[in-house]
This record gives sequence, structure tokens and C-alpha cells, in this order.
Amino acid sequence: MMAKRGQLTIFIIVGLLIVIIVGLFFMMKTRLGENVLGPPSEIKEIVLYTETCVSQLASEGVFQLSMQGGYINMPDYILSDKRSYVDNGFFVPLWLYKSDERMPTVHDMEMQLASYVDENLLGCLSFYLPFAKEYDIICDELPKSEVKISDREINIKTYYSLDINKKGSETFYSWDEFNSEVKSRLGEMYELSKEIMEYENREAFLEDYTDEMVACSDYLPYEGMEITCSPRSLLVSDMKDYTQQLVMHNLHFLQFEKTDFQETGMPYYDKQYKIDFTNKDYTEYKVNVIYNPAWGMDFEALPSHNGLVEPYEFEITNIIRSCVKVYHEKYNIDYPVIIQVMESGNPENAFYFASPVLVMQNLPNRYNEVRPWEVEADELDSEKYCSPTADITVYSLDELNRMVAEPSYRDNRKNQLRVYALDALYGYPDGVLFGVNISYQCVRFKCDIGTTGYEEMEDGLLMVDSLPRLKSGFPECTNGFLIANKPGYHQAVKQQTVGPDTDGEQVTIEMYALKDFDYGIRVVQDHNGVINDRALDSSKETVMILLKNEEQGFEKKIIYPSDLDYYTNLSLLMGDFTYNVEIMLTQDDELVGGANYNWTPSLNNLFYSNYVVFYVYKKDPLVLTTSPEESYELYKYALEASPAYLPRFQ
Repeated sequence: MMAKRGQLTIFIIVGLLIVIIVGLFFMMKTRLGENVLGPPSEIKEIVLYTETCVSQLASEGVFQLSMQGGYINMPDYILSDKRSYVDNGFFVPLWLYKSDERMPTVHDMEMQLASYVDENLLGCLSFYLPFAKEYDIICDELPKSEVKISDREINIKTYYSLDINKKGSETFYSWDEFNSEVKSRLGEMYELSKEIMEYENREAFLEDYTDEMVACSDYLPYEGMEITCSPRSLLVSDMKDYTQQLVMHNLHFLQFEKTDFQETGMPYYDKQYKIDFTNKDYTEYKVNVIYNPAWGMDFEALPSHNGLVEPYEFEITNIIRSCVKVYHEKYNIDYPVIIQVMESGNPENAFYFASPVLVMQNLPNRYNEVRPWEVEADELDSEKYCSPTADITVYSLDELNRMVAEPSYRDNRKNQLRVYALDALYGYPDGVLFGVNISYQCVRFKCDIGTTGYEEMEDGLLMVDSLPRLKSGFPECTNGFLIANKPGYHQAVKQQTVGPDTDGEQVTIEMYALKDFDYGIRVVQDHNGVINDRALDSSKETVMILLKNEEQGFEKKIIYPSDLDYYTNLSLLMGDFTYNVEIMLTQDDELVGGANYNWTPSLNNLFYSNYVVFYVYKKDPLVLTTSPEESYELYKYALEASPAYLPRFQ
């Protein structure tokens, strides 16, 4: 009997729980406007109408995000500067501008899209005019949306509280949550675009390809020596037009690995123009890099004079005369590209963003890391920029509320640096240098600041027991360059920001001494497999040597024999550095031998030797008359064999 009563008690408890749950369900159903089961049939069309408006607006916003690099409403700091975007019918912003990264995040796009829906939803709804005859619809709040962007869809949840009454009925309905979905690949196309941009910012592949186009061009001079008696003067304006066409036609061939690309059938492009930038599978998308000359290009070829580029010409011997032309051309190139990410088979579904291509002195310069040449400094504007003070006008109101203008000045050098210059081999404090000229360069403005020296005491005497330095105010600049010069030393350059955050900062800049060497040149001659070395025949042979160290910006040219002292002396950095050495041997207007290798002289040899022997390799032809193609093959053979004959100290 007791067991039966226990079972009855359990059934009663279960029954009560069911009643409570059902009651809570109906209570929640009433409070939430029946959201649990979806809208009642009486208001279903109104809910669908609202969600359709949200979807349409979201689709419009997605289109603008896709066309404008992730922006719906362009920020004022972009719109106010025409160089910060590309006008391609839509304004496509540069995702990097003046070292400022402007790539929006997914969250940024979600917030913009939500704001776009909220700002335009009431206009789309027309406050439910299609339902005005049948329903009274009241809303006292503004819509508030939340957006979630996924790879291939976008979900929008809009909160918009409606009180709905069907006319002639005493039944009221409340509804406040509308859920919409847009099928879109915006998220995945953005991720692909982001990976490309991050790879470009990291590797500067667009700058590298631009430099390669210029270097490989038969028309544009670059670096090296040319044996020709033809005139080679070029107008910079013609070179710019040519480069714009060169860039436009070649960027079209860029191929992005793991995307849907087609090879060109041309071995050079199919091998050299492939970019391996990701581990993800993006084979459902095509990527195009687009440049239109109408978007402009800043182009400088240096050195140039009066808009004309000419090679250095040398009358080295009576035989060669001026047919040897030496080029050492540097290019500053700045232009925008648009990168299109497009769904394969559906070209209308695409995402666009823009990037600058920034080349300075043939090197990538995305973050202003390359120091301009001295000839690039703008002397007129530098004077204003470098001035310790600047005249300004201060406006204020007098006691009668009238505008009053008074002349005043601004301190242009209120931020100070303490600069020490060191001999890099001896370090601090033994290597601190006296009499080093310090200048500061910001983009195209260059200021002479002062010279390192000993500080004066109050009585005017020098504090010779202290270390020489320069304590001075500097003009403000982000990522400017400190430049140190001293006779007997190679110019040293260090990137340094000047501003309130660096005021009073101590800065050390290392310099490397230069040592002059005597030198000789020997020819390693390969005659039918018999190899011997001999002296250079200076009556009919000429050698040009180019030594370069990119790390220190060191370059040295030697032409022998020559009457020009500037091209006959040899100096090397007193440090552990590797030089790229290129040697060209000419005879009777022909390039007959050469060498190309990397050379790292030891510090021991640099300190204790004063004489260097350079070797240049020459392979004789099997027959005396050779075609240009055969001559070039002999030259290539010489370059390949030359690393076995590195310079020797004596």
C-alpha cells in the first residue's frame, strides 16, 4: 500500500511540472509576441515585409563594401586627400597610405553594415503604407541591428519593437526581432584580399616586380656598363610614359598560387610571375592586379638634368673613346594599383581594394625606410622646414568681442635629441667621434643640425673630460633620417622619429672608417682549356669594377686605365662586410671577359694589408670570329668561373 502511495505522489509531481512548464511557455509566448513559434499568421506578412527590407538594404551595403575596399561611407581623412584613393567609378581607398595601414577589419565592416541598415530602414519601410488600411502599427523606437559576416553568408538581427492591431479587432500583437540572411562571399573575399595585402606589406612583391620591369627593359637605363657609340640621351617624360605602359601590360600577368589562375603559355611569366602567398585554398576565386595610366604615376630618374637622362661617358683609351657608357640610374616610382578578387564564373561578385606601389632608389619604400638622395632634397622648402622658428598669426577676441590678429612665432625645433657618433669598431666610449656633421632628412626636406663636440661650461671652457656629442633641437618628423658625415668615414644613416615622445632621447649612430688601398688587375685567361693569369694590357684593354654593399649603402666604381682620379682610387669599409663585385673587361669596343661574385675581406687583411689584386676571367673563342650570341656565351662562362678567383691581399 505504501508503494502505491509513493507512485501516486510521483505522478502528481510530474503532472504539476508539466502544468508549470506549459504555463511558462504560454507566458513567454505572450510576453515575447509569440517569437518562440514565429509570427502569428495575422502579422506574418508584416514581419516578412520588414525582413525583406533589411535584406535588401544589407545587399546594398555589401555591394558598397565590396566596391570600396570595405567602406560604405568613406572617412573624411580619406575623402579629403585625392591621393589616398583611386577613382574607378567608385572610390577605392589605398589600404596603405603614407605608412598608415587603412585596411578595415571584419568588425569594422559589420558595424558599418549595421549602421547602413538602421539609417535606411525607415525609408525602406515607408512606415508600412501597404498595410495601413488593415492594421494600426505603432513603433516608438529606432531600429538597432547586429551583423555577423561569415565566409559565405551574412546574418542580420534587427531589433525594432512593433505594436500591431488589426483594425476592427481587439487582438494586439507585439513583435521586436527580425532575422535576415544574405548569401554573400564578402567574408571569404575579404580574407583573401587581406592575405594579399599583408603579404605585399611584408614582402613588397609589387615593388620588386616594378624594379625588375625597369631593370630588364631595353629602353630604360639602369646600372652597369654599355658598349655602344649610339646616342643614349632620354627625356624623363618619355621614360615615364614608357614605364606606365610597361607596368600596365606586365602586372596583368601576375598569377597568385592557390587561386583560380591560368598560365599564359609564356615561360618567363609562368615561372617568374607566380606569387605563393598563402596556405589556404582560394581556387574558387580569381585575382587581378590592375593599373590604369589615368590614375597617375610619380616618376623620377636620378641623376637627370633639365629633364634629360644621360650616361657617364669616358674617353678611356684612343681605341674605345666615348663608346663606353656607364649607367648608375636610380628610380623613384609611386603609383596606385587596384586589386580585384572575383568569384570564378561570377564576375559580378567581386571585392576591390587599392595599394600603393612605392619604389625609391630602386628599393621598396612602403614604410618610408629608404633615405632620399641629397639631390632629391627640396632646397627652397627645406629652408622653411628647417628654420628654428616660423612666423604665425594668433587670433583672439578683445573685450568688445572683436577678432584681433597678432603676429607671433612657433618653435619648429622644440624637441631635442642627444646624438653620439661612434666608430663602429671601437664602440662606446672609446670610439665616440668628435667633429661629425649631423643633418636630418624628412622626406624631401634636409636640415643641417650641427657638429658633435664638447660642451662648454658656464665660464666658457670646454668640458674635455666629457664625451663629444650634439645636443640640439630637431624638426618634427615620423621615420626621418639622421645622417652623419666625417672625413675618412663612410656616411652613416639611421632612421629616427622626432616628436614629443622622443624629446630628450639619446641616440647613437655608428660609422665605419674608410681605408684606401693600392690595387692591381690580373687577367685569368682560358685558352683552349689552358689557364694562366697575366697582367692587364692597358694599351688596348680596359676594366671596370663595381663594388657594392647594400647594407651600408656603399658603392665604389673603378675604371682602369683612366685619367679621372675619382674612378681610379679604391677605398673599403673597415668592418666585416660582404661586397658584390662585378668586373667587366673590354677590348676593341667588345666585352671580352668579366667576373661576378660576393667577397668578404677579413678584418685582419683590412688592417694589415695595403694592396689588393683583382682577377677578371677571359675565355678565348675556339675560332677568332664569333657572333654576338657566342660572345655573350663566353661572357656568361667567365662569370660562372670567376668565383674561383677572388681578390687577394698582398
